[in-house]
Amino acid sequence: MVASFSTFTYARYAEQFLQIDETDDGHLFCDVPGQGGDTFRVWVNEEGLVPVATSCRCQQFKHTHTCQHCQIVNNFYARIYKTTVQKHQQKLAQQEAAKQEQLKRDQEKLARILSAQSVDVGKLGQLYTNQGFHLMR
Repeated sequence: MVASFSTFTYARYAEQFLQIDETDDGHLFCDVPGQGGDTFRVWVNEEGLVPVATSCRCQQFKHTHTCQHCQIVNNFYARIYKTTVQKHQQKLAQQEAAKQEQLKRDQEKLARILSAQSVDVGKLGQLYTNQGFHLMR
């Protein structure tokens, strides 16, 4: 194990020996091997498109709310979910293009309708009748 540690950088080593599991109630976590032989548990939120590390039990996380263990887990999931993110971005771009096209069609339709209609405001409602105006009825 020491030979493989010296061959790779710590991040590559840790990512290679990363252990992913979940608790009995379904909370996802990753056990990340530390540089001194210990293991750090990183809790992961998988509610979004890509799972994201939320906390770690190391001292650096307690002080800065981020650490190399969380970064290793985030990089791992970003690599695993890379195509999922790309597909999602393409889908969003297609939806936005479709919305813009529909908006353009609606605007053109409205312009055609408004230009085809001429409305005589004086004949709307009861304004065109010969009935006199009464204050009191």
